[in-house]
Amino acid sequence: MLSWIILIIATAVFCVLGFLLFAQLFGRGEQLPPIMETEDVKSANRLAVEEGNIGDVHLEVVHRGYRMDQVDDLLTALGEKYGFAPAISQLTENSVVLDTNVLTEGEATDGSNEAAHR
Repeated sequence: MLSWIILIIATAVFCVLGFLLFAQLFGRGEQLPPIMETEDVKSANRLAVEEGNIGDVHLEVVHRGYRMDQVDDLLTALGEKYGFAPAISQLTENSVVLDTNVLTEGEATDGSNEAAHR
């Protein structure tokens, strides 16, 4: 029984020493610099687009991708620089897009005879 206790203590000591040695050799990891405010990111991106430095563009990462207000601002700046209009402005207010390929419910789309909702 005493040998098991000594083995567990020795394993714990080696783990702690290994952790400290690893931290001493490779560092403990540096923290990231603080993120700029959203308006600062937008203005820095606009300036990068005006100067043509697309590689200097940075966007904040949020839970499901990038911050959409920053993406929208970046796309607007790129559109102004290169003369692209937003795609939504090409549609008229009352325009309707009809889908000519209308399928009924349960109709197979891949050519098989099996029901779609099985």
